[in-house]
Amino acid sequence: MGEFTDIRLTKKDKEGQYNMCKAVEDIIAKGKAEGRSEGRAEGRAEGRAEGKAEGKIEGALDTLVSLVKDGLLDTEEAARRANMSVKDFETIVNSNDNN
Repeated sequence: MGEFTDIRLTKKDKEGQYNMCKAVEDIIAKGKAEGRSEGRAEGRAEGRAEGKAEGKIEGALDTLVSLVKDGLLDTEEAARRANMSVKDFETIVNSNDNN
């Protein structure tokens, strides 16, 4: 068994035979644990990437809102740059007034 996996058969039953059912269960359990570990790592990487993207969008919107409030950019142009409707952009500007 050790030739094909890194599972070592060390326990024998009363008759001195290896418990192959236990060996297969160990292999399955190890595979599941490795799969969960890989899945968590991929999930964390995807989460970080999504967080960065959302942060960039939020930062850009904050900048556009600030420029509009300072009178340096009109609402229509800011909405266009944010790829939003003027109404949706104005909603964001107004919600930031409350913060």
